[in-house]
Amino acid sequence: FMGKVLAQHPGACSPESRLELSRMLPSLGQAPTSPAQQATLWRAVEDVLCGAQQLGLAVMAVDDLQFADSATLDLLRWLVPSRRLMNLRLALATRPPADGEAAERMRDWWADSHRPEPVHLTPLTLTDVQQLLRSLALPEVDAGQAAELMAHAGGEPFFVLETLKDLLLHGGVARGLPGPATVRALIDKR
Repeated sequence: FMGKVLAQHPGACSPESRLELSRMLPSLGQAPTSPAQQATLWRAVEDVLCGAQQLGLAVMAVDDLQFADSATLDLLRWLVPSRRLMNLRLALATRPPADGEAAERMRDWWADSHRPEPVHLTPLTLTDVQQLLRSLALPEVDAGQAAELMAHAGGEPFFVLETLKDLLLHGGVARGLPGPATVRALIDKR
């Protein structure tokens, strides 16, 4: 996530932080040859996020934490209660963790006093899909097709949007609702 923050807020990184962060982001330059110190690296991340806040960063979303390594989870767990980042809103998205070290770390994190506030998402309802279609105002698709789209996508927001995208890109309104390749690839990956 730091690469994206720096790409959007390049002025957020001091020379000292840039040097330390080059240990995990080779695009920032030659990494120091001295041994890495976890606290120094974490402070550099915190410094960059503070600098990005000053440049307008208000929200940072990190998706798919179920795939995160333990070092990333430890860093995020350390950053969440930071007083310096109290105005930065963090959205951390994950599927329920499976077994393994990362899953155990997430369960520990959720149990401590600075745990994230869980928001359990449910599938879209027919009314939600109708409202979505009206809000998108797509001439090729109208709110009357919401029931078919709802049945096809099961109310899953990603599948609903990817189905609409596939319809628009491939002119598939007349041929029925497709199973978008992007969704099939993700399902196959999981």
